[in-house]
Parts: sequence; C-alpha cells; structure tokens
Amino acid sequence: MSAIDVELTCPEGNETFKLNAQEVLNRIIIKCPKCDCYLSEEELKEVKIAIRYMMRVH
Repeated sequence: MSAIDVELTCPEGNETFKLNAQEVLNRIIIKCPKCDCYLSEEELKEVKIAIRYMMRVH
C-alpha cells in the first residue's frame, strides 16, 4: 500500500497543509502551522475514521 497523505485547509487563514496519515492517527490535536487554529475533536475523529477505512480498503 502506498502512503496516504491528508491535506487540510485552515478555515481561518485559508492555508493548506499536508500530514502523513499515520501522523494524524498518532496525534490528539491538529493545528494549522500558520495561525494555530485547531481542528475540533469531532472533526479529528471523523478524519481518523476515514483514514482507517482507506487503510483497510487499500
């Protein structure tokens, strides 16, 4: 399986950044590197569910 990258866009600064899927799964918080805007717990939970699904499918 090839590596999965997660691309996120900050709603505050409209800044796009990428993280490795495994890095996302290991984090308890994710924040924009430019403005420190945090992804909500619910959003992070949903992203992790999607990553785990993609890892099982591929």
